[in-house]
Amino acid sequence: MIIKYHYSHMNGYEYLMSHSPDLWDEIKTVLKKIEPSNLKPKISKEKFKKGEELISPIEIKNMFDKLMKKQKWQKKIKKYMVSANQEFNEILKNESFLVQKKMSIQKKEIKTYVSSNAINHLKNDISINLQLGKYSFVHFDIFNHISNYFSGEIKLGIILVPTKKMSQHMSTGISFYEKNLHEIQRCRGNYPGIPMILGGVE
Repeated sequence: MIIKYHYSHMNGYEYLMSHSPDLWDEIKTVLKKIEPSNLKPKISKEKFKKGEELISPIEIKNMFDKLMKKQKWQKKIKKYMVSANQEFNEILKNESFLVQKKMSIQKKEIKTYVSSNAINHLKNDISINLQLGKYSFVHFDIFNHISNYFSGEIKLGIILVPTKKMSQHMSTGISFYEKNLHEIQRCRGNYPGIPMILGGVE
C-alpha cells in the first residue's frame, strides 16, 4: 500500500516535516509492507456483491496495528467522567480521572458516567488513524483528534482513508479520500480547526 494523495490542513504536513519528518517515512514504510491481495479476503454477503472476494478492512487494520507497534507507536486510553451538566463537565475536564471520580461521588445530585477516549497510534505528540470503515467513522476520528488536540494530548492528527479506486474493491459505504477531501474543503477552513493531514491510500 502507498499514500497516493495527501492534503495538509492548517499546515499539518508542514508541521510534521518541521518537527518529525522521519515519522512520515516511517508510516509510508509500514504501509508498503501491507499488500491487501496477500491477506485473507472478505467474502461479501451484500446483495450486489454476494460471494465476491473483497479487501478485508480487519485484516489490513490488524497488520497495520502490528507493524506500528513494532515501530514503537503507542496506544493511549484516557478515562474521564461525563454528565449532562455543562458547568460540572467544565470543572471535571481539567482534573485527573481519580479527582473526577471523587468529585462525582461528592456531587450526588448530578448523575455521572465513566467514558473514555482512545488514541490508537501515538508518537512524538502525533496521532494517526487508518480508517477503512463507513463514512461516519472518519468524522468520529476527526472529532477525536480535535478533542485530543485541545486537551494537549497531541500536536497533529493524521487520518488515512482509502482512495476511491481502493474503496471499489471493498464493501459498499466505505469512505474514500476524494469525498473526505471535498467535505473538508466545503467547510472553507473552519473544520477541523486543528493541524491535520488527510491521506488517501491504495
